[in-house]
This record gives sequence, structure tokens and C-alpha cells, in this order.
Amino acid sequence: MVSEKDRVLALIKEFGGSQVAFAKLLGVRQSAVANWISRNSIPAAAKTQILSVCDNLSERWLFFGEGNMFPKGTNLFYKELEVSAGRIEFANTTAKPQRIYIPGVDADAFFPVKGFSMYPTIQEGDLVGVVEIDNFEEIKAKHIYLIITRDNERMLKHIELGKANSPYITLTSDNADYEPFKIRKENVISIYRVIFHGRIPMI
Repeated sequence: MVSEKDRVLALIKEFGGSQVAFAKLLGVRQSAVANWISRNSIPAAAKTQILSVCDNLSERWLFFGEGNMFPKGTNLFYKELEVSAGRIEFANTTAKPQRIYIPGVDADAFFPVKGFSMYPTIQEGDLVGVVEIDNFEEIKAKHIYLIITRDNERMLKHIELGKANSPYITLTSDNADYEPFKIRKENVISIYRVIFHGRIPMI
């Protein structure tokens, strides 16, 4: 069982990063949060407030210290960090993740989509769930991938590998209005396979 002190410390780390930021999120004084830690006790009213502002937190964990902080299947959601279904969209490295739960989807992270290059398969405003892949050998032509480059471009594309020794990959779209283009393999820092895309009304 997780102590109430450790629950507060975990909440601070997840939702704010400091006592001051967490207190501001809850609408309480920083001294109140410090007291919960020193006394190893969170008032019932505070727990209710925490549940109302902290996304997808496990009620059982918060009240009794049992189980996981977040229900199984709860994943990171970067609401303010759009990925481009085009080419010109750069990462906002200050974006903070929230958490969402989509039953049956075990993604590394979720992102909203901006742009039309993957239309009609993926539309602007859709949510995509992705899992990281380790190397180019795992790429399959029919799948859609999130490619992150050294320039912090984040693009949703199909990937064509070409010849085995080629230093380039070709990125293609589902929308015929967008021409394929090549980028150097060495310019790619991460690749994620899209395992989910669609609209989630609650978001």
C-alpha cells in the first residue's frame, strides 16, 4: 500500500512538478500541500478536489493507496503538441502531457492531427495513437508512421525504404494532392507506428 505522503509526492511529480504548481492546480495554498506530506495525511475534501482536476487518476489508489496511480491502459496524451499530416509542423517542446484512457488501445502516446495529407484515412482533428519501433527493418509499406526528424518535424506518412543501401527513405501521403518526397535516414531520430486513429468525443 502506498502511503499518503508518497501519494502526494507522486501527484506533485505527475501534475505540476513542484508543490507550488500542484497547489495552484488544486486552488489551495502551498503550505497545505506541505502539511499533507509532513503529516502523511490527505484530507477527504482534498482527495475529492484532486480527482476533479487530475485526469484519469485511480480513485482506489488515491483514497486507499491500492493498485496503480492510473488504470491499466491509461496513456499519455499531448493535447497541445499536434503532429502534421503535411510537412510543415514543428514540435512544441514545452507541451505537457495529460492522460487518457481508450479501451483496448495500448499506445505509447496520443497526439491530435493537423493537416490533410493523409486524408481520407486520417483527417484533421483525429487522434492518433502510436508505438515506437526500433529500426527501419520493422517498417511495412501499408502502415502509417509518425516520423520525427532532427529539425523537430513530426509527420504522418507511409515509408518506402527503397534499395537496401540507400541513405534515403521516401515519405508518401494518402492524399493524391501531396507529392512523395525523400529525406535522409540519418535525419530521422524516431519512428512510431500508428496503431489507432479516430475521433474521441470526450476530447
